[in-house]
Amino acid sequence: MRLMPIRIDGYLTESKLSAALQRIVPNGWLGDQVPVEGSRYRWDMSYQIDGIVTVVEYDSTNIAAIL
Repeated sequence: MRLMPIRIDGYLTESKLSAALQRIVPNGWLGDQVPVEGSRYRWDMSYQIDGIVTVVEYDSTNIAAIL
């Protein structure tokens, strides 16, 4: 299997990160703006690999991935 490089030109933005993650985990992509159950908050994006869900919060200076 040949790995395809993912290139992000310029500054990393939330939409660019989302697009890159969707290419990396196309079958495990859970979406953008994922609601936090029992709250009015949302995670910026989420994906799943081997049954493990990762949520991502992006704020332009820090990226937090929570398993």
